[in-house]
Formats: sequence, structure tokens, C-alpha cells
Amino acid sequence: MTTSFLHGVETVELPSASQPVALNPSGVVGLLGVADGADPAAFPLNEPVLLNSQPSLALKLNATVPTHGDPGTLLQAVQQVYAEGAGQVVVVRVAGAVTSGGAPDIAAEMTNVIGSAAGKTGLYALLGARSHVGVQPRTIIAPGFTAYQPTGTGGTKLANPVVAAALPIAARLRGRVYADTPATSDADALAYRELYTDARLVLFYPNVMVWDSATSSYVAMPASASAAGLTARVHRDLGFWYSPSNQVFAGVGGVSSPIDWAMSDPACEANTLNSNDITTIVNLGQNGQPQYSGWRRWGNRNCSDDANYQFESVRTALDMIYDAIDQVTLWAVDKPPSPQLLRDATERVNDFFKWGKTVGFLVGGKCWLDPEQNPASQLSQGIWTWSIDPEAPAPMEHIIYQSSPNAGYYTQEVAALASLIAVNSNG
Repeated sequence: MTTSFLHGVETVELPSASQPVALNPSGVVGLLGVADGADPAAFPLNEPVLLNSQPSLALKLNATVPTHGDPGTLLQAVQQVYAEGAGQVVVVRVAGAVTSGGAPDIAAEMTNVIGSAAGKTGLYALLGARSHVGVQPRTIIAPGFTAYQPTGTGGTKLANPVVAAALPIAARLRGRVYADTPATSDADALAYRELYTDARLVLFYPNVMVWDSATSSYVAMPASASAAGLTARVHRDLGFWYSPSNQVFAGVGGVSSPIDWAMSDPACEANTLNSNDITTIVNLGQNGQPQYSGWRRWGNRNCSDDANYQFESVRTALDMIYDAIDQVTLWAVDKPPSPQLLRDATERVNDFFKWGKTVGFLVGGKCWLDPEQNPASQLSQGIWTWSIDPEAPAPMEHIIYQSSPNAGYYTQEVAALASLIAVNSNG
């Protein structure tokens, strides 16, 4: 309200309590790997580089054939991601390493992929992607580096260090880590699974067969890159609250190890993997279901030990909801808490929840200001607490038809036949 003198009429536009909510992209891929033959000007080491929907820049990942170094698989991984219809990929190239015999030194390269928090290298470079290239990676992959299992004393299998380092990064980005298990056997994949408990980790077995233009043949490659591209496509075309499971891969020609699948068989290999939180790849058409042909992702679950967050799509939806709430509330930060402002802040979130229920990414949700959560000692320090209870939709993973006999149908059938016979007799 103005206090300056005016003899007349004045119209003042007031900001609306209801504001549109912009949702950030949920399927941006953060890809780390080695490509010692890359153009260093286009792909400097440990710098996030954005590839958009026309990834011609990716060809510079294979600019030369390194005489002393590891050509890596970054270009192949990019091709896998984009074969599935992804839109944006943030590439972080790290230095390769070779042994005295000239073979890739995987252990040393994993150290480079992990990087340094102080130097903002490797995985930590993804944290600066939003300020560097304008997008925030959500699906973190490092194909070729997550399936390796170090061995400890007495042959004990240890957690993969790249996965262990990536999970805190994914939490800060409100994203997920797609990791490949060992592709040697399902038993090895199940043993790998036992080392992790994190809602942001999604595991894949086995490898996928993709076309290699260099050799003009199918080659086995880690599934995580193809899966990341598929997720990006599903989020873009259907919505971030949709599960990528039961969706067809576009660029996968097969799998390195056939996976046994049957619709109602809990003992089949695919179900065993899924029940242990490992996502696999199946072709339902090869099991007498021709209308469901094509290689599909099969599996909804992450590695959470909390049933509330066991579905990847639920974890993703909640992350996107929290992102949106951050944005819809930013306007209120540092303002004095007038009654009108408090009402507006509450209603903006409630309006967003109502919209989310209409669109489908919420089953329901509300926002309220609880006096018990806001003691005077806290408010005097500028800290205000709102309570929210958003419920994201879980995928219909298990559909049950309960069947029971009904002999009454015989009575109906006999009555219908008797009526038909009587009509024919009278005729």
C-alpha cells in the first residue's frame, strides 16, 4: 500500500497466491567414463558436457585412436542412451589408465571415476552440472565400472567403490544410480545385491546385445546405459511417475544370457531376480505372448529396505514433488511471516497437490502449519515448519484375479436351453 499523496484513483496489481509450478526434467542422464581418444577441447577431463537430443558432439569422443591410453566405451554408452530416445546427457570424461601390458587398469580408472570432492572431479563434477550446463543429472551411470566386485580378506566380496561413491551424489541430486551387476551368472548377480541397501540404487542383470558400428556386429554391453535412455523416454512421454518396467527397448537386440520368464510362475528366473530387487530384460513374445514381443525392462524395485520407498517410480515421484515444493516456496524465503503470507505459502503447496492428483503423480496430499511443530523458540530463529503428506502412486506390480466355482451357471444354462427347446417345439 502506498502512502504518497494522490487525489484520484489508483490501480495496483497484487501478486497472486496461486502460481504455476515448473517441474524440472527427471530423466537427464549423468554419464561417466573413459575416452582417451576424445577431443580434449570438446570433452575436457572432469568437466560436465551437455549433449542434447542431436548428439553429434558425441562423435568427438572417438576423435583419435590413442596409442597410449584406453579408448573406453563412452561413445558406445552415449549411443545406447540415445538409441532409446533420451533427450539430454551430461558426459563427464575421466582419464584412462593402462597396465604395463597395455590393458585397461580398471582399478585405477575406478578411482578416476570416483574423483575428488575437493577437486570437483569424477562423480563430484555432476554436482556442478546445473551451474555449468543448465541441467541437473538424475540418472547416474558409469557403464563398465559398476559390475566389478573387489575381493577382501579370505575372498570376501566387497561393495563396488563407484556405486558406493555415486549414491551420496544421487541423494544430493535427488536422482538414482543405475548399476550393472556381474553378468557372469544370476547367482553372482544375487550375491552382488546383498551388499547394498539404498532406495536410490537400481541394479540390472544381464548385459544387453547392441549393434557395434565399428565391428558391424552385436556385442554385449552393460544394460545400465540402455536402461537410462529408456527411463528418460518414459519420463518424457508418459510422466516421471510411470515405472519404466514393462516398456520396450528400442536399441536392444537381445541379452547376453537368456532369462527364463513365465507369467504366473514365482519360481522363474525373472521373478527370482525381481523378488531380490534386480531388474532384468525379457522378451515376452518368446514365451507364447506374440502381442508383447520386443525386449522389455522387467522390474520395478530399487534396493531400499523401507517398503515405503521400494518402487523406483515412487522414489522418483517424491523427489520431483520435493523439487517442486522447493521452487513454489522460494518466493517466501526471507520475507516477514504475515498471516497472509503464511496462508499463501500453505495454499500454493495445496494447489500443487490438487493438481498432482488430477494429473496422476499423486494419490493425494495436503500441507498444513502445525503449531506443535513451530514453538516460539524456533520461530524467533527464523525457522518455520510445514507438514506435508504426499502419497505417490505405486505401480500395479502384482495383479490378482480371485477365482471361485459357481455351479449356478449350470442352472442358467439349462434354463436357457429349455426355453430354446420350447420355442423350437412350438414352432
